[in-house]
Amino acid sequence: MAKVVSSTWAKVAGPLPYLRGVPDLAPDGTSYDKAAPLATWTSATWTAAQVSGFLGADSRTRVGTVLGLDLRNRGPSGRLLSVTVHGTGGAKKVSADVFRSIINKGKVVAAAGVRSNLFGLTPPPMPSPVPTPSPAPTPAPTEGPSPTESPAPPPEVPSPPPSDAPTASPVP
Repeated sequence: MAKVVSSTWAKVAGPLPYLRGVPDLAPDGTSYDKAAPLATWTSATWTAAQVSGFLGADSRTRVGTVLGLDLRNRGPSGRLLSVTVHGTGGAKKVSADVFRSIINKGKVVAAAGVRSNLFGLTPPPMPSPVPTPSPAPTPAPTEGPSPTESPAPPPEVPSPPPSDAPTASPVP
């Protein structure tokens, strides 16, 4: 019986020197194909609701509202081997090829899709927290009027303007 070898050479009958995965990087850490026009790429940006919709359209990844994606199962080259989709209805694990085909379904891959299994996700930036006002400092206790003294009178209120003076009014 023949053993099946994955497209990333991750699973073999045993260690075979001619089927070993290697990192897809030059010694300086850059990609070997950095000069190729599609060596790096960016897909479209999707909202969480859109990703839930893409994955919910296929029974293999339907987990309710998507809460997270586990992209840690990678081969030696860094390419994804599988993706676990976590949602309100549980979790499902699919191969990276299946995940990519579901995400790409109905899209023009050259413009918006996921081109390979060597990818990661960048979460959207978190909104800046709304600053909470700091409590006003409590004034130091001062000596108030003695029980026999009356408090100071309130500040004088200006009298209303004469009837011919201009006044501000709301704009209708």
